[in-house]
Amino acid sequence: MKTLFWYIYATDGNQGFLLDLIGQPTAAEARLLCYSPEHLPVVLEEIVPREELRIEANQTGVRLEGLKLDTRGCSGSLGDIHVEARIQQSGRGTTFVPAWVSGLVGRVPHFSSLYGVLLRGECRGVTYEGVPLVYSTYQVGDLAAAEWILVSATYFQGTDLLVEISASRLFGFWAASAYVFFQGHEYKLNSIWDSLAHIRVVRAGEIIDGRRVFAASVKNAEISLEIEGTAPVPQFGMLGQEGTTRIHTTLFGDCRASIHTKSSGSDTQTYHASRRCLLEVKS
Repeated sequence: MKTLFWYIYATDGNQGFLLDLIGQPTAAEARLLCYSPEHLPVVLEEIVPREELRIEANQTGVRLEGLKLDTRGCSGSLGDIHVEARIQQSGRGTTFVPAWVSGLVGRVPHFSSLYGVLLRGECRGVTYEGVPLVYSTYQVGDLAAAEWILVSATYFQGTDLLVEISASRLFGFWAASAYVFFQGHEYKLNSIWDSLAHIRVVRAGEIIDGRRVFAASVKNAEISLEIEGTAPVPQFGMLGQEGTTRIHTTLFGDCRASIHTKSSGSDTQTYHASRRCLLEVKS
């Protein structure tokens, strides 16, 4: 039986939150991560019987212990922290891995994201307005064996650039997929051929001089992109152990992206995002 995940995250560079609702084979779990500049990430977790999880018919929404999360937003409380968000969808999104691949290889997540704007939200007494937001779902057949990285950069200064790269470790190789939005155009690199030929993971959350470092390149006939994301190790919230692996996540990643597209016809342009990126590694 697969483990099912639904999550939403938003950050304004100063504060941030991530709400994750999980359906495991024998239990259900709610996780809330809260980020602030003054403190280490706060991680709240609550585990209840699997029967408490209520999944919408199309699996795009879920309810658990007074928490509700779907493509329109979220509402509810975990412990003494109230969280609420109202989403304006952009109509853009992607599925990173074909369903048949995840069905064949259980440790590869079947992962999808929708991109939008947090019209108004609240978490831990902090109000958010007009910041980018990502709503994602994924399923994993063999969670204990799964290893993955995720770079999600939704806000760069002076551009509409958005980059999300997901990769799973298979037989010592990082098989990656990517979504890029730039100057009004979408680029979806989510085929087996893209993973083999067009996307290369250079750094997968290794710790270098006290910072976790993520780096990847995306190159095909339409686009050339290089991205690097880093954040200090203490800014990563650490979630529960799955097998021999743990998930390390921050919303305060710094990213630098250099991009050139065939449609723009211009030279390579470089953009920066400061403390606005989700960086995650499960290893």
